[in-house]
Amino acid sequence: EPEERVVVLAALDAWERAGLGVRFREVREEEASLVIARVEEPVERAAGRGAGRAVVDCALEAGAPKDSDATLPAQLVSARIELARGGPDGLGRPRVHTPAELAGAALHELGHALGFQGHAERGETAMRRAPERLRQLGARLLAGEPFADASLAALYALPSGAVLARRPVEAWRTDLIDRMAALAVRADLDGPFVRVGDASSRMFWRERTGRRDEYGFAVVNLARTYLDPTQVLVVPETRSRGALPRSRDRRPSPER
Repeated sequence: EPEERVVVLAALDAWERAGLGVRFREVREEEASLVIARVEEPVERAAGRGAGRAVVDCALEAGAPKDSDATLPAQLVSARIELARGGPDGLGRPRVHTPAELAGAALHELGHALGFQGHAERGETAMRRAPERLRQLGARLLAGEPFADASLAALYALPSGAVLARRPVEAWRTDLIDRMAALAVRADLDGPFVRVGDASSRMFWRERTGRRDEYGFAVVNLARTYLDPTQVLVVPETRSRGALPRSRDRRPSPER
């Protein structure tokens, strides 16, 4: 609706003015790398139903340099944001989100589309998962107050693909990914692409055909992996498992 469009454009303009160096240009949907859609019902997310959701794909380059101070060839390639028109009130009755709620949700999901993974735990940032704080932020935005975000500013102060640390892991833990990467080169698959959430992440390759079949892998128990990357656990999806013969799987060392 026209009123909603004004709110979303205000959120886009706020991120343009936040000092990140990003600009948005409106194009036809089939040409867009970022699509913003309104949906009638609250969207489904890992944390439950909510006012918005962003799905963002980052593309990596296989065979990236392994120097600890090198940057990884990586870039954001596409994102889709869904903003719910409304949700239940405290008594479970349907209601339409206010402009301030829509503005706060748009700011938050755009932050994800710009590359912020997960959620901030503290601070004055649009990247906290706190609906009331986001409503207040949206109200201030619509009132004409200036917008800045230290969390995204810190992210954008790093070169794209900056490597913060490297940790060696046992070969069997990355065996399936390594084999899929080699197979992807032979089969001329597109990727790899990565999506990272709060609880899990996904790496996948795509067919270059119109069907766009995907060969994906989940990195599960992400919180534990952050604490101890040597315990990373990769689980193949059905199509990926079928492409990689089990007879060639590496096994954990005996002491494991």
